[in-house]
Amino acid sequence: MITEIQGHNHKLMKCSSSWVNLPPELLTTILDRLDISSSIRLAAVCTSLAATIRTCLPATPPYRPDKPIPWLLLSAQKSKTGPNPNRTILTFYDLPTSTSYSVPTSIPSLNTHRWLSSKKGWLLTCDPQSRLHIIKPLTGTHILLPSKGIETKLRHKVTLCHTPDCASGFLVVGLIQHQTLVFMKAGDKRWTTINASEKRSYEDVVVYQEKLYALTSESLCCWDIVDIGFSFKGETQISQVSNSNTCWLRQLMEWRGELLMMSMHKDQTSQVKLHRLNLRDPAHSHLLSPVRSIGDDALFIGTNYSFVVQTSGLNNVQGNCIYFTSDVCQSYYGAEEFHSKCAFRVFDRGQETYMPCSPPGSPVHLPLPICWFQPQ
Repeated sequence: MITEIQGHNHKLMKCSSSWVNLPPELLTTILDRLDISSSIRLAAVCTSLAATIRTCLPATPPYRPDKPIPWLLLSAQKSKTGPNPNRTILTFYDLPTSTSYSVPTSIPSLNTHRWLSSKKGWLLTCDPQSRLHIIKPLTGTHILLPSKGIETKLRHKVTLCHTPDCASGFLVVGLIQHQTLVFMKAGDKRWTTINASEKRSYEDVVVYQEKLYALTSESLCCWDIVDIGFSFKGETQISQVSNSNTCWLRQLMEWRGELLMMSMHKDQTSQVKLHRLNLRDPAHSHLLSPVRSIGDDALFIGTNYSFVVQTSGLNNVQGNCIYFTSDVCQSYYGAEEFHSKCAFRVFDRGQETYMPCSPPGSPVHLPLPICWFQPQ
């Protein structure tokens, strides 16, 4: 549809007045059948069309490729109006500009999904039937992943390591029942097991510098990614990691070109520790180096993924702080205590305190986001 319109610009220019005079409800009906990307392209066909359509487009904050602050996904609700009853309205919030906005998506029943991971404009979700989906909400792109190989198994963690925009396609890595590592790449009909002969209890898994790292309670293991089609071989146990008996959550993430480990301690609710993993000198006594401060950077933590962003020059986002999603906080506090702490709170590593996060001048705290969304 869009290609045909763009291929006949001169015809639209001659009848531009008809677009301007379209009833608003008819224009809304047209836009309801397009995703945001197609609507923007349609508005670029001619100046008359742009003047008519752009007022109907949802407002979104500017994307900053040098400082990609993730948006807060506050809610996903089923639409009560429009031609598609299964359409979901996603409500986002942009911290630097203190603005919230709604984005309609034609992907059905997203309001019933569990939000697992986000990477470069894509979201990984799980529906009530435990099927996994890769979606791009700003364009409506939707990929349903096969379940063969993990049909009846408990998914402890599933993360999107490479997006469908990559030259080699997407790569999804999963941690099943705390013991089995699995992966799926574009074109696969089933999940592939990485460590079929091993029975370990894994806490986290991440792809970093074309290697797969998995964290157990006592060690750090590594596999090489081979060939362009994504596969794993040659497990290496890098080194012992200090015992995690007092840790409630440990997570691996990339920070300034290095691999970082975050530890949250259940018995000390104000304590969040960060360690740098010295992979070039993995001796037991040198593997972990404490990170006292992350300077102007901030961490955005979900249960399955994390982001590290630069905050210098941005409003309402503080450096050396850690921002959490609702699923992290609910698991951490427990259901009863969670409801009494449901305001969006941020951990200040310098002061070792949790602070409420709210728009400037507003006494109302933001609700905890259900997911971080990294736009692109």
